[in-house]
Amino acid sequence: MRARKNIKRVLSGALFFPFTILLFAPLDNYLLSTETYIFSAANVLSVFVLLFAVGFVAIFLLLFFVPVSVRKYIVTVLFVINAIFYIHGNFLDNNYGFLNGEAIDWSADLARRNVSIAVIAVCLIVTVALVIIFRKKDFEKLLLLIALICMGMQTTSCVAQMAVQGINPFVIKPRTAFTKDGMFQLSKTDNTLIFVVDTLDTDIMNEYLQTYDPLGT
Repeated sequence: MRARKNIKRVLSGALFFPFTILLFAPLDNYLLSTETYIFSAANVLSVFVLLFAVGFVAIFLLLFFVPVSVRKYIVTVLFVINAIFYIHGNFLDNNYGFLNGEAIDWSADLARRNVSIAVIAVCLIVTVALVIIFRKKDFEKLLLLIALICMGMQTTSCVAQMAVQGINPFVIKPRTAFTKDGMFQLSKTDNTLIFVVDTLDTDIMNEYLQTYDPLGT
């Protein structure tokens, strides 16, 4: 009975941190730019799930065997770090525009940096306050509830992105590759010449193709 209670107490720290950092964050990054990758969601999802499982087991064992008086603070630190990453990644991510070699005006980013510092300070203050308020109660249960809500939101976000893009995470995309077969052969019709413009931003190229429609499609 005591072991089962200890398992429930360490779940908030063992689940939320590796789920966000090792599973949700890289998967969300993949889904935001699937057209730039030659591999499918099924290829990367297995890797991300494996990383999450390893991270979960490692943190779970650490929290399970440390003294109770120390465990609460470790869980709190993991929760604060995770909250900071989650807020920054979802709401404070900076858009630098086209990275075309032009100098970036870093002074314009001063306000965002100040907001980032304020967010970190608020996360620390709120979490410390919660530890003080609930130090005589089951604080880990509160963190577990918050963690499950956030994980549910993250899972819903990824599933929605897959549904909108028509991605099946269980189907492996067939691999394609360039070969030298027929390299210097031309057909009588339907030959296509491809000019590879090095260092040209992909977004600029796509805008050009949509504007001028050189292929007549």
